[in-house]
Amino acid sequence: MARSQEQSNDKTNPVVSDSSSSAKQGSAKDTNEDPEQLTEDTRALAGAQDLSLGTSAMTRSFWQPLVGLAFTADTNPLILRNSNGLVTWTSAFAGIDMHRISRGSDFTLNFLGSGLTANNSHGGRSLVQELELNEKLMWPRGTVSFFEQATYLPESAFGSAVSAGASFPDAQGQSLQPVLTPNQSILTTRGQRISQSFATEVDKFLTPRSSLTFVGSYSLLHFFDNGMLNSGQASFQAGYNYQLTSKDTIALLYRFSALRFPNFDESINGHIAQIAFGRRVTGRLAFRLAVGPEFTFLSLPVSTGTGTATGSTNTIASAGPYWALDASTTYRRQHTEFELTYDRSVFGGSGVIAGAVTNQVSGSINSHVTTNLRGAFVLGYAGNRGLYVTPPAPAPPSYNYWFSGLNFSRAWGRWSNVFLNYQAQVQDSNSSFCLGTTCGKSFVRHAISIGLGWRPRPISLQ
Repeated sequence: MARSQEQSNDKTNPVVSDSSSSAKQGSAKDTNEDPEQLTEDTRALAGAQDLSLGTSAMTRSFWQPLVGLAFTADTNPLILRNSNGLVTWTSAFAGIDMHRISRGSDFTLNFLGSGLTANNSHGGRSLVQELELNEKLMWPRGTVSFFEQATYLPESAFGSAVSAGASFPDAQGQSLQPVLTPNQSILTTRGQRISQSFATEVDKFLTPRSSLTFVGSYSLLHFFDNGMLNSGQASFQAGYNYQLTSKDTIALLYRFSALRFPNFDESINGHIAQIAFGRRVTGRLAFRLAVGPEFTFLSLPVSTGTGTATGSTNTIASAGPYWALDASTTYRRQHTEFELTYDRSVFGGSGVIAGAVTNQVSGSINSHVTTNLRGAFVLGYAGNRGLYVTPPAPAPPSYNYWFSGLNFSRAWGRWSNVFLNYQAQVQDSNSSFCLGTTCGKSFVRHAISIGLGWRPRPISLQ
């Protein structure tokens, strides 16, 4: 949940975080639980992913299925039909986690599918599908990596609880950075939407201490049935990495992004230059901070005296400069892991605003309470403010959104577990908005889920 973009982090994806996952409790021994079983993280500081505590030292290929059933009570389900304030959902989920290693190649695939059915006539049915696919090709002087993330969800991804606690232990740390994915940090009326991101990263080693990194990506956010703003973004990033010590790295990077709205006459181009610092202590600490100016240029339709656009003439307006900041830290102490991420940049506005300056922060505390019991606390905030004022509004539209949650999972037998999750969501705005049948300047939602998950021992791939 802390990674949800939308990831998620997007981490991120409405799937709850690694250690709080109900599905993970029923799995075989997690190779990431013991720092001695991790190898050094070699991701480029100027690359497409955040830094991690390390990569699994396991060298065998495997696949692992997952199935489960959950029951959810939702006080404000974002639906248009009258729900009398409370809707209960039954969801069944299944998925697969696959990791294939060969000489010069490292492939990871995670897929989760779920169907939600309301237990009354008002809620209807919803589908959840989430896919993460990574392929890394290696040779002595460099690497080429391919990343694919896609979700098909009935509601906004950031802080969502629609997956009812299902996730994959090996998916954590695989997600792209939020700046390369569609932002979904504003709550909207329930409706299916697809979020997809594809990125290619090329790393060229210059010396044992230095390297060049190039990243190209394209992402889109498309709504099917609630009339929101669709968006697509193409990005290019280039950076230089230099390793100061065995633990510390610095980088310089430049990123260009082109944001477009197919059903709205506006385009946004952004230029960002950042300096980054990273520190890695295998199994204990992963810290990354990148900061620098962002210059944004908007192409807007010119209005005539009657208030209508000319349709053929555009004016170029500059917004900013803003400070773009990306920060993430993961710290592990004994049986507890702390994670915190913060991102500030110009994003697509989550289908509600045609471009917004977004401040997004999320954190989690995941712990082994006992041998068989795991617990997690998650918290997140997103502030979205429009880039310009649309007359006759006195100020740009802005939305503030908070979520928090508690998750508990207990082993039940060798391969299964039972779980209990609670989630709260609050949103307010400087103008009135509607979520389902609820309209006003504020919104509150509570959801609680109980369920059962089953995950057998990893199955070897020959």
